[in-house]
Amino acid sequence: MPSQFYRAWGLAVLACCSVASAHPVPPQKGAPLYVAERGASKVYILGGCGGEGHDWLSDDIRNALGQSREFWRELPIAKINRTSIAYSDKVGTLTRGTLFDLLDSAERARVLAAAQILGMSREKLAPMKIWYAARILTFASYAKTQRPVGQASDPELVLSDMAAKRGIPMHAESPSWRAFADFFDRMPPTVQTQYLAYNLDEIEQGGADAKAGDLACGMGDPSDIDRAATEFSRRYPALYAYLNGGRDAEWARKIDRFLRRGGVTFIVVGTNHTVGPRSIQRELARIGIEVHRV
Repeated sequence: MPSQFYRAWGLAVLACCSVASAHPVPPQKGAPLYVAERGASKVYILGGCGGEGHDWLSDDIRNALGQSREFWRELPIAKINRTSIAYSDKVGTLTRGTLFDLLDSAERARVLAAAQILGMSREKLAPMKIWYAARILTFASYAKTQRPVGQASDPELVLSDMAAKRGIPMHAESPSWRAFADFFDRMPPTVQTQYLAYNLDEIEQGGADAKAGDLACGMGDPSDIDRAATEFSRRYPALYAYLNGGRDAEWARKIDRFLRRGGVTFIVVGTNHTVGPRSIQRELARIGIEVHRV
């Protein structure tokens, strides 16, 4: 199973970014970049959108990274290996029963229709937990439609490489690929069901609108993706709270600690964390930290 499968677990099709500042600024070139400041301390926040194009990497982003003395990302720093893949396969497999025992009739019909389109058998999906089947179906869809995942221009990959070359210490929200798999495996049943429905939506719709919004965000206009994020939060509230709300609140607490400590820190996250009602910017505002777009 290709490593980009695991990279893309941490990336939503939603993209960047609602502005938390009370002083709106006109759209700028490059992916929207935000900064929180306290005295001489700064934390830059980038939602990595526009990765299929070449316009997202602005001079502002380059300059912000050049100032930074610490770099944070979502996904583990270490490369995934066979042991990690085997662990993910293990935790994604049911110990009893089948996937189809866990679904209602409408859900079963949607899964089987998607599997037929993608050339996957019922038997292959049957041993999988709901969340794991959702991902297997999604990336089978990506392969069928030749949608790039983990491409060389992916902002997280590009900025990680730049930070490494500059010798900037690197850290990750998820400490290991095992921990990353465990995060998905801890999804409560309701969240897993919404996760499956969300991924089936994407498979059925083809993802063209999400791609267009992502590219527009990478050129400075996140408005379409911000609307999509708000709709996602309304349609799948439990899933949104699990994937975004709780994590973005924790990012805000981290950023508060970084600002108290001092220095300049750069954070790149999936674009879904800088959009919608529980964006990192809004979670920072809730604890009294102002954020503005660079």
